[in-house]
Amino acid sequence: MQKLQPKAIIDYNLLNHVCHDTRSPFNGLIGFSELLALSIHSITDDKKEEYANTIYNLAEKTQLSTHLLIAWIKLISGNFIPNNAIVSLQQIVAKAIQYNESEIQFKQIHLSAQIIDVEIEADSLYLPIAIGILLSMFFKNLPSGSTIQIEGSHPIIYITAVTENQTIKSLVQFFHEESNEQDQHNYTVWVAKQILAAQSALRVDLVIL
Repeated sequence: MQKLQPKAIIDYNLLNHVCHDTRSPFNGLIGFSELLALSIHSITDDKKEEYANTIYNLAEKTQLSTHLLIAWIKLISGNFIPNNAIVSLQQIVAKAIQYNESEIQFKQIHLSAQIIDVEIEADSLYLPIAIGILLSMFFKNLPSGSTIQIEGSHPIIYITAVTENQTIKSLVQFFHEESNEQDQHNYTVWVAKQILAAQSALRVDLVIL
């Protein structure tokens, strides 16, 4: 992994954008929590379960957003150090998907995950975050009803989508490039790139068809 030099000058426009993205998931989380609290005595048990599941999924999305901010700060300050342990690859991918469950359900994404499970030495916190960030990039920009496929095993997994979306194509191109230049449009993919570069046990490739 190329060692990143701490930034002496902070791009405050980028920082403002990062903070805004970190805050955004809290809106849905607070909204559904309030709705459940105000109507808990007047709605059916099925509705209570539905709201509780939605709150849980939004909490996962909020957690991903918060972890992304922490990773970004560690990376730009030169303080990111992986904490590797023996972990299940299937569990890593499952956690990455779980972070995005609210978006998957909202946009009715057809997601197929075919991972041959092996144990690898990797960071059990940040590797799912990196994969979750890349999945989020697809889910955010794909239209409702789209299909995503995740497949593979050690040492490489593939995330595949059929799309003509120019934002996705641009971000996938950036993911494959050597460039470390980040901006408000690509900083999430930049974070995923840096985390994956520090994980020698697994490669992730993005495929557009």
